[in-house]
Amino acid sequence: MKIMLSRRILFVVGILALVLSAPIGASAQGDLLPPAIIQFTVDLPTVALPDIEAGTAVAALTWQTSGVTSNHRLLLYYFRIANWELVTPDSLPGAGVARVLVQQTLDFSPPMFRLAIVDRANQVISQQIVVIPYDPDRDAVPAVIETFAPDSQSVNYNLLALNQARINVTWRIANRSPLSNLVFEQILPDGSTRSVELPRLSRWIGSSGQGLIAPVLPSQDATALRIRLRVVDFRSGDTVAERELLIPIVRGGQTGGATTPPIEFQTPTPTPNP
Repeated sequence: MKIMLSRRILFVVGILALVLSAPIGASAQGDLLPPAIIQFTVDLPTVALPDIEAGTAVAALTWQTSGVTSNHRLLLYYFRIANWELVTPDSLPGAGVARVLVQQTLDFSPPMFRLAIVDRANQVISQQIVVIPYDPDRDAVPAVIETFAPDSQSVNYNLLALNQARINVTWRIANRSPLSNLVFEQILPDGSTRSVELPRLSRWIGSSGQGLIAPVLPSQDATALRIRLRVVDFRSGDTVAERELLIPIVRGGQTGGATTPPIEFQTPTPTPNP
């Protein structure tokens, strides 16, 4: 059976302020040497995942290039899931400073930015990447499940029997480690568990959100579902926090189950990699 957990994630790339100087090191007439990025740095030594998720993490990116002409574009990217996506489609000047919101990678990798010089054929001439490591000191703070609740107060027996039941759940986790993940599972009468997650774009699940789960009928005479959310440290496999839901099963009619369509990622159109 396919597994999935959809969720709504607000993902807005925002440039808070952009302060740019004039290009420097332009090629002299007849200079046949290619342009280059001399330096590309970020002012944040580390960043905390809760600050990124709260939208309060801001970084200053500084760069300097040499030999950039009107035949080139200087582009800034951020890393998300498995792709580099443009922060702004506009070409940047040859040197400058930009203050940008640090966005979630929607994966276990730390935030990364990429600066690239491309030519008219969109070929990369020079590039550099900066990484902002996660703050290791935040791992000492224990994770807490602040919210885990279903939208429906019951689930329909017939829908469970047909493997068609869907329940929308909401969650919010505090102090979550960037190397941990959320696990949604159903506890069966014999004590075993099965995943109730549906397919999604990434294994990563955000610290807060909502989405559909897909439980099954535990047994013919079952009166309730046991659904559990666990925060799992992926380095050790240890469960660092958990909470359980007990959802009554009702018989008769096609009612009680969530019929809301899955909540999909709000995914912008991917920008091709030059």
